[in-house]
Amino acid sequence: MKDGQWEEFWNAMEVMNKHKKQYAPIAVGEGDIELERELATSQQVGGDHYTRLAIQPAEYNQRNGLGFCEACVVKYVSRHKHKNGRQDIEKAIHFLNLLLEIEYSTES
Repeated sequence: MKDGQWEEFWNAMEVMNKHKKQYAPIAVGEGDIELERELATSQQVGGDHYTRLAIQPAEYNQRNGLGFCEACVVKYVSRHKHKNGRQDIEKAIHFLNLLLEIEYSTES
């Protein structure tokens, strides 16, 4: 980086840390770093019931290869305290019942 760019870079990093947002750094030239865009995993459209978590359910589900029903259970259990309370727990139970029916209905 050229003179003065490091200070600008670290100031930008400090601002981002204050807002708890994550940005994807990209290389734009030899030795240069530019902050391009906010990462999707630090964003949420409507509310903050996912971004306030240590890891968003969508990222957890993808990284662990969960199926649709399992992913919905994680989603609803993760957000129930900050969104729909009892209704989210009931939705999680519904998806667990669907999982039992779909995956294990032929077992005796």
